[in-house]
Amino acid sequence: LPFELAHAEVSSKYRELAGFADGTVHFGPQVDLELGVRYSHNKQSAHQASSGILAAGPELFAHSSENVFTWSAAPKFKLTKNATIYARVAKGFRPGGPNVLPPGAPPEFATYNSDSLISYEAGVKAESADHRLSLDAAAFHIDWKDIQLFAVESGFGFNANGSSAKVEGVEFAAAFRPMQGLDLSVNGAYT
Repeated sequence: LPFELAHAEVSSKYRELAGFADGTVHFGPQVDLELGVRYSHNKQSAHQASSGILAAGPELFAHSSENVFTWSAAPKFKLTKNATIYARVAKGFRPGGPNVLPPGAPPEFATYNSDSLISYEAGVKAESADHRLSLDAAAFHIDWKDIQLFAVESGFGFNANGSSAKVEGVEFAAAFRPMQGLDLSVNGAYT
């Protein structure tokens, strides 16, 4: 009699419907405010089945759905024709969903949640009148919640959610063009 060592079948479906709008409000020749919003609904499903001597396990079904609203706001002030200071605050999102699990994995690992963040940034972009010297510099702060990560529990690897984190730093880029055909640049970041 023939026998089956292992057979695994995984199918999944992800559907998302979203709408967004963005625009800029001009408060005179020097001040702009960019605003953006996005609303989305996502729905996921997964089916996992395995059989055979080495892979027999229960049939698993997982479903999730979420409604998500994200936004951004970015004021900008033009100091001169060639120099601007700006700020930006925005909310970001990554959907959660079903996991693919090996036979015998605990069923509580079948799904993981979405994670989200709010990002704050402020900076300056400037260039000399002759375009030979330019500078971009920014500072940022990110508040991140329910961080998605890869975890291992009882020998099983799966997607999971961690706690929260804060990320802060600065970055810059400067360029100097002393003559045509020669560009010198330096950039750096500290996180």
